[in-house]
Amino acid sequence: MLISKRFIFVNVSLLVLLSLTIGCNNASDTDRFNVMVSRATDYSSIQGLRDNSSLVVKGTISGIDHIDQESPAGMGATYFTFSVEKALFPNEANIDGDIIVRQDGYDVGQTARVVLDSPLMKKGDNVVLFLKQPEPEDGKYYYIVGGPQGRFVVQDNKVFSLNHSISSVHESTVVEINGMTLEEFSNEMKPTKSFEYSE
Repeated sequence: MLISKRFIFVNVSLLVLLSLTIGCNNASDTDRFNVMVSRATDYSSIQGLRDNSSLVVKGTISGIDHIDQESPAGMGATYFTFSVEKALFPNEANIDGDIIVRQDGYDVGQTARVVLDSPLMKKGDNVVLFLKQPEPEDGKYYYIVGGPQGRFVVQDNKVFSLNHSISSVHESTVVEINGMTLEEFSNEMKPTKSFEYSE
C-alpha cells in the first residue's frame, strides 16, 4: 500500500502539535518539554541508511549557526555548524571545511523542544552523520536521515549507535552498532557487489 509523503508529514505534524499541547498544559514557570515523534521510515541496516543518503560524513559539531523556534510544525530547529573530517560516502565527495546540519528541536534558556529519542547535539560531539538535503537542493543545509538512526557516536576510533551513549534512546529505534571500528564502518559504505549468472 502506498502512503503519500504529504499524509505522513501531516501525521507527524499532528503528533508533534498534540505533544506540544500536552506539554504546555503541564508547564509551570518554564516552557520546556520533550516531544515524541513517529517516523515514516525505520532503517534496518547501514546499507539502508546509505542508500537513502546523499552524503555520509565523520566530523565534529563546532557550534550552533542559528536557531529557528517557529518551524517545522511548531517544533523548531537548531542549525549546527559541522566540521567535516572525512567523507565516507560517496567516495568522490569533495567536502572541505564546514557544513550546516539541521536537527529538529531547540533549547534556549527556559524554552525548549527536544525530540525524546534524538537529544540535541552538542559542541564537541564527534559523530558520523547520514545526511540529505531538502528538495530542491540549495546547498544551504543538510538534515539527518532517520533522526537518531542516522547519527552515530565516534569514541577512540570506534563507532556506536546512540543507545550506547544516551539513555533516552532505545535500541529498537536505531541501527545497532556497538564498537565497530571506523574502518569496518567505512567498509559498510561500499556498494554491494552483484553477480551475473549465465546459463
